[in-house]
Amino acid sequence: ELQDKQTGANPVLIRIETNAGHGAGTPVSKTIEQYADIYGFTLWNMGIKELPKK
Repeated sequence: ELQDKQTGANPVLIRIETNAGHGAGTPVSKTIEQYADIYGFTLWNMGIKELPKK
């Protein structure tokens, strides 16, 4: 149903966290996972397949 509601041409990132509560904060591991998903999605949309080597 969410795919039907998306009317734009660009993809949308949707994260669904199961077993999430309303506790006092997010564990560091979950925060890292969230940022990895966001940055990965952004780079993928920009067409970047590989990061430059340092």
